[in-house]
Amino acid sequence: MDGSRVAHGRETIALTDDGRVTALLVSPQLVEDLEDSLAIAEYRRRKAEGTLEEGIPHEEVRRLLGRPRP
Repeated sequence: MDGSRVAHGRETIALTDDGRVTALLVSPQLVEDLEDSLAIAEYRRRKAEGTLEEGIPHEEVRRLLGRPRP
């Protein structure tokens, strides 16, 4: 199995045991994208419910993550 197919592409590889899927290999980028989508969905849900707490300014998040301004 070529791990680069998963790491650099969008391919998911299923590992099976007796025909049952026991594990999935997915790219790190796919996991990051799913986590981002989940966070956005959670934000939208809380916003719709009116349960958002005070947030952190965008620039502060960039600083905490060590990411320069684009």
